[in-house]
Amino acid sequence: QPPRTPLLHLFPPSPQQLHTRNEATLLCVARHMRPQHVRLRWAVDGQAQDLQQQLEASEREPEGTFTSWSMLSISSDTWQRGAWVTCQADHETVDPSTPLEKSVELGLRQGGKVHFFSI
Repeated sequence: QPPRTPLLHLFPPSPQQLHTRNEATLLCVARHMRPQHVRLRWAVDGQAQDLQQQLEASEREPEGTFTSWSMLSISSDTWQRGAWVTCQADHETVDPSTPLEKSVELGLRQGGKVHFFSI
């Protein structure tokens, strides 16, 4: 089967989590891709994030493509001061000169507006 570029989605933390915990968890999902291998990378305000803060998983979809996801937890302090969080997908179908990434502007002041790049 031919290679297929992932569809990338970035989900901000839930309002419930922000009110009950001292952290904010973001979810990045790469869907409908082939082959399976993808590297999901995180950055906060342009700074790469330590792999210890991430959780990753992958599964095969019925039509023979794959979905992978990664979760990143950041402190509530980072959330409250406002920050840009970016998830980038490295996959064999993606040209490194035009990365596949999505970003979200965090912070209570900004209202958690979502901004998408390189869709």
